[in-house]
Amino acid sequence: MKAGIAMLASLAGCALAVPATSQGGQRVGCGHGPAEPEPIWAEKDSYRDCQKKLPNNTCVRAMYHLQGSNARFQMNCQTGDLQNRTEPHAISMNYFPKNLFPDGPKCGKVEGGLVILTADDYGDVCEKCFDSVADKPADSVADKPTELGA
Repeated sequence: MKAGIAMLASLAGCALAVPATSQGGQRVGCGHGPAEPEPIWAEKDSYRDCQKKLPNNTCVRAMYHLQGSNARFQMNCQTGDLQNRTEPHAISMNYFPKNLFPDGPKCGKVEGGLVILTADDYGDVCEKCFDSVADKPADSVADKPTELGA
């Protein structure tokens, strides 16, 4: 009951703080509608090419984000900690900020404050987007280096 009252109070406060406007017959404002994620560092040619190869794979965006650069992603897929790994990666939810992942990660399995990623999650991305050294992307310079946690 208390949770319901708190929720109603927060909605009432929101309605008072942000005036609702009408746009095309729909109320706008105060959190109505889905949040749009901000672009990640990788949204360039090689990322878009990978998305075209795997249009329904929910791990493409998350894996690019976690790797921090195309060069690191390629290295991890070919010789690093994503190649032939049998143990899952446990990644803190802190690596998935709300401004980039408003609904949380869509890849892997969320367990408490961790996202568990296995080869089943990222294997296709490595195979289809970084399958050989000759496939080194032209935009392989990191804009925002990060590392995939182990």
